[in-house]
Amino acid sequence: MPLVTTADDGSVKSVKLPRPSNPHGHVRDGALREAVTPWVLANTKHLIVMPNVDPPLKTVEASLTYLGEVERIRDRLGLGTNVLGTLYNHDGITPKMIEQMAATKRIVSVKCYPAKAGMTTGSGQGIPLEQTSDDVLRAAIDNNIVYQVHGEVDTMKDGTPLEPAMRERYYMTDVLPYVRDAHPDLRISVEHGTTVQAVRLVDGDPSGKTVMTITPQHLLFVDDDFMQPWGNDLKCMPILKWPTDRAALIKAATSGDRRFFAGTDTAPHPSRKKRGDFQLAANGCWLPHWISLYTQAFHAAGKLDSVFDDFMSYSFADWMGLPRPEPDDTVLVTCDTAHDIPAPINIEGEDDVVIPLGWTETGNRLRVGFSVRADF
Repeated sequence: MPLVTTADDGSVKSVKLPRPSNPHGHVRDGALREAVTPWVLANTKHLIVMPNVDPPLKTVEASLTYLGEVERIRDRLGLGTNVLGTLYNHDGITPKMIEQMAATKRIVSVKCYPAKAGMTTGSGQGIPLEQTSDDVLRAAIDNNIVYQVHGEVDTMKDGTPLEPAMRERYYMTDVLPYVRDAHPDLRISVEHGTTVQAVRLVDGDPSGKTVMTITPQHLLFVDDDFMQPWGNDLKCMPILKWPTDRAALIKAATSGDRRFFAGTDTAPHPSRKKRGDFQLAANGCWLPHWISLYTQAFHAAGKLDSVFDDFMSYSFADWMGLPRPEPDDTVLVTCDTAHDIPAPINIEGEDDVVIPLGWTETGNRLRVGFSVRADF
């Protein structure tokens, strides 16, 4: 259980928990990668880095090279994060490539993006899960490779367009169940699930082969929060949903059901791409304070107990067969409303910064109430 210290009035002063893992993080490329990687690695036991850089990571060799660049930054900082890789799903993946991935023991998953460009950052450069060949999926089953799925489509099967709020709902009821039924042994992680329908899909597979990551932003916010002064920084895909969806996510995350676990989808963009017109703003929340945000959500639910440990630190590692953090490998979260949101991070060589979710220069910032000291 996390070690929770309280004040005389019963309020939480600090929470010590096993070092969490993050199975879904973006560290980008070039100068932006140099700026954000230390923050994504900080206080993290295991990290899966996403493959939608430019060009996407579509080969085993490209993924290993990319991992090497991230590990170079890690080693320079003296951090112990285990960095794991992915391949971008595309029609050039073969069963032999799946076998090569497994042989590395470092590239553990294939990430599936929506087929249409513009639906999210980097989409439209491959194929979705439902278009993946049966022989490749059988190889994934045989080699214990996970498919991490961004589950959205922008049109129904009859061609009817879907509004952003309906895209995941339709995918979870009319697309993914058919893949699930055809390949019951395939290990599927529904990434950054946002809807009642996504929770139900995971609930409907008692085998444990289907799991779901839940982001802190989807536990804390709904679509009305786009009206906040920092609303552009909340824009991510899948889009924030309705109060009923958030309630379902909170219930799943705090239930103790180990098929649901943390996964941030932290996705940095230079501020020039996030500011201005909401519809044109880049998709992605920059979350260097992700542990604080999850703590806030679980504290509000009254679940700073062993369920919090499982969700943050154990369930993903156990599902992937990765080592749990050692008993002395912990992170301390303190009640700290003065320093709960990190400052923007400068991008070297650019007159620009990366702005964390909830920060504004002129005030009106999100109050998180908890902070974590970065370990670099």
